[in-house]
Amino acid sequence: MTPDQIRLLGELADWQLLGIVDAPDYWSKHIRDSHECASARDEQWWNSRLGRKTYPWGIAITTAGDYLDERKAADPAHAVTLTWRQITRWVEGLDDELRGDARRARSGTPEERAEVIDRLLGRVPAEPVELTLW
Repeated sequence: MTPDQIRLLGELADWQLLGIVDAPDYWSKHIRDSHECASARDEQWWNSRLGRKTYPWGIAITTAGDYLDERKAADPAHAVTLTWRQITRWVEGLDDELRGDARRARSGTPEERAEVIDRLLGRVPAEPVELTLW
């Protein structure tokens, strides 16, 4: 996956991303059938007035105006796209430990969910700063 596609996964709600990792077939269908549109949370996409849209073929960061879901994956209005098949392949490429952590995090605390999501999206936590007290 490209960095922008990973950013697109980060646009999903926590429960959606963790659900896709836990049971991709079920949750991809659930998200696909919801026909969601949402403002982008990513600052760069937000400033460009782009939003996240769910399509029968996948999800995209795109411009407004496709009210009948007519845009195809290759439409130039999309900044980035992910097909359901690409998402499933990404999940299949995750190690069993991380998938198990995602399954457990679904019912965990917000901090546990955030930690697992950061790992899923490849966000590296900042190195702790060691302070010396005199």
